Amino acid sequence: MALLTTLGLMGGAAGSIVNFLGGSKAAAEGRRKLDQFQWQGLETGAADALAPSLKLEEDALNKIQQNKERFADVAMSGGDAGNMLAMLTAGEETTGAQEQTLYGNMGKQMFEADKIRVQDEQMRRDMQEKRDFNKVQSLQAQVAAGEQQKSSAITNFSKTLMSAGIGQESANADAGFDPMGMFQLGMKRKKKKTNE
Repeated sequence: MALLTTLGLMGGAAGSIVNFLGGSKAAAEGRRKLDQFQWQGLETGAADALAPSLKLEEDALNKIQQNKERFADVAMSGGDAGNMLAMLTAGEETTGAQEQTLYGNMGKQMFEADKIRVQDEQMRRDMQEKRDFNKVQSLQAQVAAGEQQKSSAITNFSKTLMSAGIGQESANADAGFDPMGMFQLGMKRKKKKTNE
Protein backbone atom coordinates (compact mmCIF):
# COMPACT_ATOMS: atom_id res chain seq x y z
CA MET A 1 0.00 0.00 0.00
CA ALA A 2 2.79 2.43 0.90
CA LEU A 3 4.48 1.72 -2.43
CA LEU A 4 1.33 2.51 -4.40
CA THR A 5 0.79 5.70 -2.39
CA THR A 6 4.37 6.75 -2.98
CA LEU A 7 4.09 6.01 -6.70
CA GLY A 8 0.82 7.96 -6.87
CA LEU A 9 2.39 10.91 -5.10
CA MET A 10 5.41 10.83 -7.37
CA GLY A 11 3.18 10.59 -10.46
CA GLY A 12 1.07 13.52 -9.27
CA ALA A 13 4.17 15.60 -8.56
CA ALA A 14 5.68 14.74 -11.95
CA GLY A 15 2.41 15.59 -13.71
CA SER A 16 2.23 18.91 -11.90
CA ILE A 17 5.79 19.75 -12.89
CA VAL A 18 5.13 18.83 -16.53
CA ASN A 19 1.94 20.94 -16.55
CA PHE A 20 3.79 23.86 -14.97
CA LEU A 21 6.55 23.69 -17.58
CA GLY A 22 4.03 23.33 -20.42
CA GLY A 23 2.05 26.31 -19.14
CA SER A 24 5.22 28.36 -18.80
CA LYS A 25 6.21 27.50 -22.36
CA ALA A 26 2.76 28.32 -23.79
CA ALA A 27 2.56 31.64 -21.93
CA ALA A 28 6.11 32.59 -22.93
CA GLU A 29 5.43 31.73 -26.58
CA GLY A 30 2.23 33.78 -26.54
CA ARG A 31 4.05 36.77 -25.00
CA ARG A 32 6.88 36.46 -27.53
CA LYS A 33 4.44 36.41 -30.45
CA LEU A 34 2.56 39.39 -29.01
CA ASP A 35 5.83 41.30 -28.66
CA GLN A 36 6.76 40.45 -32.27
CA PHE A 37 3.29 41.15 -33.68
CA GLN A 38 3.31 43.75 -36.44
CA TRP A 39 0.23 45.30 -37.94
CA GLN A 40 -0.01 44.73 -41.67
CA GLY A 41 0.38 47.87 -43.76
CA LEU A 42 -2.51 49.15 -45.77
CA GLU A 43 -0.51 51.01 -48.40
CA THR A 44 -1.72 49.20 -51.52
CA GLY A 45 -5.00 47.80 -52.66
CA ALA A 46 -6.74 46.11 -55.55
CA ALA A 47 -8.18 49.34 -56.93
CA ASP A 48 -5.05 51.49 -56.51
CA ALA A 49 -3.96 50.92 -60.09
CA LEU A 50 -7.49 51.21 -61.46
CA ALA A 51 -7.58 53.58 -64.41
CA PRO A 52 -10.67 53.95 -66.55
CA SER A 53 -10.19 53.13 -70.20
CA LEU A 54 -10.57 56.45 -71.99
CA LYS A 55 -9.40 55.10 -75.35
CA LEU A 56 -12.79 55.58 -77.03
CA GLU A 57 -13.06 59.16 -75.80
CA GLU A 58 -9.48 59.95 -76.86
CA ASP A 59 -10.16 58.52 -80.34
CA ALA A 60 -13.35 60.58 -80.58
CA LEU A 61 -11.47 63.75 -79.55
CA ASN A 62 -8.86 63.07 -82.24
CA LYS A 63 -11.66 62.65 -84.79
CA ILE A 64 -13.24 65.93 -83.66
CA GLN A 65 -9.90 67.69 -84.11
CA GLN A 66 -9.63 66.29 -87.63
CA ASN A 67 -13.19 67.50 -88.35
CA LYS A 68 -12.27 70.99 -87.13
CA GLU A 69 -9.35 71.02 -89.51
CA ARG A 70 -11.61 69.89 -92.39
CA PHE A 71 -14.16 72.60 -91.54
CA ALA A 72 -11.38 75.17 -91.67
CA ASP A 73 -10.14 73.84 -95.03
CA VAL A 74 -13.65 73.83 -96.52
CA ALA A 75 -14.42 77.29 -95.14
CA MET A 76 -11.20 78.72 -96.64
CA SER A 77 -12.12 77.48 -100.06
CA GLY A 78 -15.74 78.56 -99.88
CA GLY A 79 -15.91 82.13 -101.16
CA ASP A 80 -16.82 85.23 -99.22
CA ALA A 81 -15.93 85.99 -95.62
CA GLY A 82 -19.54 85.73 -94.38
CA ASN A 83 -19.93 82.18 -95.65
CA MET A 84 -16.54 81.18 -94.28
CA LEU A 85 -17.39 82.60 -90.83
CA ALA A 86 -20.79 80.89 -90.83
CA MET A 87 -19.23 77.55 -91.76
CA LEU A 88 -16.53 77.86 -89.09
CA THR A 89 -19.09 78.87 -86.47
CA ALA A 90 -21.37 75.94 -87.31
CA GLY A 91 -18.41 73.56 -87.24
CA GLU A 92 -17.24 74.89 -83.87
CA GLU A 93 -20.71 74.55 -82.39
CA THR A 94 -21.02 70.96 -83.53
CA THR A 95 -17.56 69.90 -82.43
CA GLY A 96 -17.74 71.91 -79.18
CA ALA A 97 -20.92 70.10 -78.12
CA GLN A 98 -19.30 66.76 -78.93
CA GLU A 99 -16.19 67.69 -76.94
CA GLN A 100 -18.26 68.70 -73.93
CA THR A 101 -20.11 65.39 -73.99
CA LEU A 102 -16.85 63.45 -74.26
CA TYR A 103 -15.16 65.40 -71.45
CA GLY A 104 -18.26 64.86 -69.29
CA ASN A 105 -18.10 61.10 -69.93
CA MET A 106 -14.38 61.05 -69.11
CA GLY A 107 -14.99 62.92 -65.86
CA LYS A 108 -17.74 60.47 -64.85
CA GLN A 109 -15.49 57.48 -65.53
CA MET A 110 -12.64 58.97 -63.51
CA PHE A 111 -15.03 59.79 -60.65
CA GLU A 112 -16.36 56.21 -60.62
CA ALA A 113 -12.80 54.83 -60.57
CA ASP A 114 -11.94 57.10 -57.61
CA LYS A 115 -15.10 55.99 -55.81
CA ILE A 116 -14.18 52.32 -56.32
CA ARG A 117 -10.64 52.97 -55.00
CA VAL A 118 -12.02 54.58 -51.84
CA GLN A 119 -14.47 51.73 -51.27
CA ASP A 120 -11.69 49.18 -51.81
CA GLU A 121 -9.41 50.93 -49.35
CA GLN A 122 -12.12 51.07 -46.69
CA MET A 123 -12.94 47.39 -47.21
CA ARG A 124 -9.25 46.45 -46.90
CA ARG A 125 -8.90 48.47 -43.71
CA ASP A 126 -11.95 46.83 -42.17
CA MET A 127 -10.79 43.34 -43.11
CA GLN A 128 -7.28 43.94 -41.82
CA GLU A 129 -8.51 45.39 -38.54
CA LYS A 130 -10.69 42.32 -37.98
CA ARG A 131 -7.81 39.96 -38.77
CA ASP A 132 -5.39 41.81 -36.54
CA PHE A 133 -7.90 42.03 -33.69
CA ASN A 134 -8.60 38.29 -33.89
CA LYS A 135 -4.86 37.51 -33.98
CA VAL A 136 -4.17 39.63 -30.89
CA GLN A 137 -7.11 38.06 -29.05
CA SER A 138 -5.84 34.59 -29.93
CA LEU A 139 -2.35 35.37 -28.63
CA GLN A 140 -3.75 36.90 -25.44
CA ALA A 141 -5.88 33.77 -24.92
CA GLN A 142 -2.75 31.63 -25.37
CA VAL A 143 -0.96 33.62 -22.67
CA ALA A 144 -3.95 33.33 -20.33
CA ALA A 145 -4.25 29.56 -20.94
CA GLY A 146 -0.55 29.09 -20.19
CA GLU A 147 -0.83 31.09 -16.97
CA GLN A 148 -3.90 29.07 -15.96
CA GLN A 149 -2.05 25.83 -16.67
CA LYS A 150 0.85 26.99 -14.47
CA SER A 151 -1.55 27.95 -11.67
CA SER A 152 -3.31 24.57 -11.85
CA ALA A 153 0.04 22.80 -11.77
CA ILE A 154 1.06 24.68 -8.61
CA THR A 155 -2.28 23.88 -6.98
CA ASN A 156 -2.00 20.18 -7.91
CA PHE A 157 1.58 20.02 -6.67
CA SER A 158 0.52 21.59 -3.35
CA LYS A 159 -2.26 19.01 -3.03
CA THR A 160 0.24 16.25 -3.76
CA LEU A 161 2.56 17.53 -1.01
CA MET A 162 -0.35 17.82 1.42
CA SER A 163 -1.40 14.25 0.58
CA ALA A 164 2.17 13.09 1.16
CA GLY A 165 2.26 14.85 4.52
CA ILE A 166 -1.09 13.44 5.59
CA GLY A 167 -0.05 10.00 4.41
CA GLN A 168 3.21 10.20 6.37
CA GLU A 169 1.41 11.33 9.54
CA SER A 170 -1.10 8.52 9.11
CA ALA A 171 1.72 5.99 8.64
CA ASN A 172 3.52 7.34 11.73
CA ALA A 173 0.32 7.17 13.75
CA ASP A 174 -0.31 3.59 12.58
CA ALA A 175 3.25 2.71 13.64
CA GLY A 176 2.66 4.25 17.06
CA PHE A 177 4.70 7.40 16.63
CA ASP A 178 3.26 10.62 18.01
CA PRO A 179 4.49 13.47 15.82
CA MET A 180 3.92 16.04 18.55
CA GLY A 181 5.58 13.81 21.09
CA MET A 182 8.63 13.48 18.84
CA PHE A 183 8.66 17.28 18.46
CA GLN A 184 8.43 17.79 22.24
CA LEU A 185 11.16 15.20 22.84
CA GLY A 186 13.41 17.08 20.44
CA MET A 187 12.74 20.32 22.30
CA LYS A 188 13.60 18.70 25.69
CA ARG A 189 16.91 17.41 24.30
CA LYS A 190 17.74 20.84 22.94
CA LYS A 191 17.07 22.43 26.37
CA LYS A 192 19.35 19.92 28.09
CA LYS A 193 22.21 20.70 25.74
CA THR A 194 21.82 24.44 26.27
CA ASN A 195 21.65 24.01 30.09
CA GLU A 196 24.84 21.99 30.21
